[in-house]
Parts: sequence; C-alpha cells; structure tokens
Amino acid sequence: SLLLQDACLPSFVTRLLSPLLRWDAVFFVQIAQSGSFWDFEHFAAFFPGFSLVTRGVAYCLSFVTPFCWPACILLSATMVNMICFCLGAELLYFWARNSLHCTHGLARRAVLLF
Repeated sequence: SLLLQDACLPSFVTRLLSPLLRWDAVFFVQIAQSGSFWDFEHFAAFFPGFSLVTRGVAYCLSFVTPFCWPACILLSATMVNMICFCLGAELLYFWARNSLHCTHGLARRAVLLF
C-alpha cells in the first residue's frame, strides 16, 4: 500500500500493519493524514470523528516517538481502533448484565462472540 511505503516504519511493523489497511481503513487514514474530509467527494461518506481522534493521537505520538508523520497516523489509527473495540466490548458486557439481566456467564459469552 502507498501509505505503508511512505510510513518509514521498520519492516516488521509494516508487515504487521499491512493487513489492517484494507477497505474503508484506507479512507479513514487518508482523512486523518490530510486533516480534511472534503478533499474528495467519496470522503463525505465517512464520519470524521474517528479520523480527527486518530489525527490528535498521532500528533501526540509524533512528540514521543521517533517515527515520521505517516507512521504516527498508522500507529494511532491502530491504537484508537483497539481502544474503541475494548470499550465496545465492555459496554456490551454491562448492557447484557444490567439491561438484559443476563448471568455473568451469558454476558461473558456475548462479549467473547463480539
């Protein structure tokens, strides 16, 4: 991918991140990298919230890591995505326990299937 070639990351990190940069992820990363979601007409379909948070985290990463800007964008997108996934799993567990009155085991299985 073009974004990974510009990322100046070590080769093992590039191999780890390349499967994650597929489908819509390319658009989210390009929006975060450019800072504008009005560059192309098809970017308007992507809510800029994820890209703006990714850009903010990448800005912070650029001060504490030796990586260049494209690398910080890719690393921050992965971090934000993982944090959102964990928060979603946590919310699913609490929703199943409190709103649906599921047992601990059933709520846990729901999260594992998530």
